[in-house]
Amino acid sequence: MERKIEDVNSLISSLGSLDQRISGAIRALEERKDMAKTMLKKLMREKLVHGYDDLLSCLEDDFEIYPYADQIAAVDRTLKRLKRLQNLIASLKFRLMLLKELLRIISQLGPEIKKVEKAVGVLEKGMTRMKKGIAEIEDSTSEILQRIGRGLSEVSTGPVPPVLLTGELENVMREMIDELRKELEEEGIMPPHLAVFEGPQAKREPLSLRPTRATTQSKPSGPSGGCEKLLLDYIRKNGGKIDIGECVRELGLPPEKVLEALKKLLEKGLIRIGGQVEGTCLAREGA
Repeated sequence: MERKIEDVNSLISSLGSLDQRISGAIRALEERKDMAKTMLKKLMREKLVHGYDDLLSCLEDDFEIYPYADQIAAVDRTLKRLKRLQNLIASLKFRLMLLKELLRIISQLGPEIKKVEKAVGVLEKGMTRMKKGIAEIEDSTSEILQRIGRGLSEVSTGPVPPVLLTGELENVMREMIDELRKELEEEGIMPPHLAVFEGPQAKREPLSLRPTRATTQSKPSGPSGGCEKLLLDYIRKNGGKIDIGECVRELGLPPEKVLEALKKLLEKGLIRIGGQVEGTCLAREGA
């Protein structure tokens, strides 16, 4: 019985260690989010020329603002997952503490232990399942934390590839515009050509890559740079879809190079920004 209690204590200790690692990851992500928000608001101040409404349009054609909004949305989504994991760990720790107390009570029964052998067997089966479940949580948590560590390292050297859903990015922009509006009001600054900020009910066209229409008078030029050609070939190979994160890994190019090539293709009229599905942009070549 003492061995079983030691096993339970070991599981409780493992969960406590996991909880500390997750708490550290949450703090790092929140710091990264604060940095991204600071940079995003700085860029938004610089681009606040015609009013708050125009800031939302920056998601469609501004490759400086897009990565920071994408990064904030990605951090928010990861924080939700980590906090759910923390709640699960807290629940498991509570159950293990109850199990430990029950094992102590059983160990004190002495001669009466035979009467509760069946209960002990049930507890042993339960502990086996809990050990397996905790091992799975440890594996998945380690993988998540490793991904977060790699992601923070990548963010420190370049912009985050924009691979999240348009709705998330637009929600981030609306939240940041509200914060910027309050800051400017506190500072007594009135934006030029102030426009009424569109409310949550206003809908914007989602982002996607759509074909441009060629005319008899003008025709878009083809890709000139090596990165542009690689990116266009990638779009063709993937049936008119592009996940920029996967594209970066497959082509072995830095995120900023892929974003720059995508911007040039847009400027040449070979592709257009339209909607996204499950984090993947829909894309076709320009006609």
